[in-house]
Amino acid sequence: MEDNIISNWLKENGDPSIQKTTEINLAIAIRINAILQEKGLKAVDLANKLQKNQSEVSKWLTGMHTFTTKTLAKISLVLIIDKRTETLIILRRPRNK
Repeated sequence: MEDNIISNWLKENGDPSIQKTTEINLAIAIRINAILQEKGLKAVDLANKLQKNQSEVSKWLTGMHTFTTKTLAKISLVLIIDKRTETLIILRRPRNK
């Protein structure tokens, strides 16, 4: 029920940019989770590589955390996907295998 109250409030009073930010954060979290899975890693492995608490990284991976560019840069450095640019392609969809 609480989700409905929050959803209704956002629809009536919310800022569209907040909704968009939430969508982007969720897309980033989904992509990072997919990359972890592709690499056979878990959230705890990412936490260890970033020298962060597992609970903090788990929070990030729910999609309810607003990523800073610094955090994304750090994640990018430990989960490099595109070797040519040494960056994490956050919003690229995984290739079908």
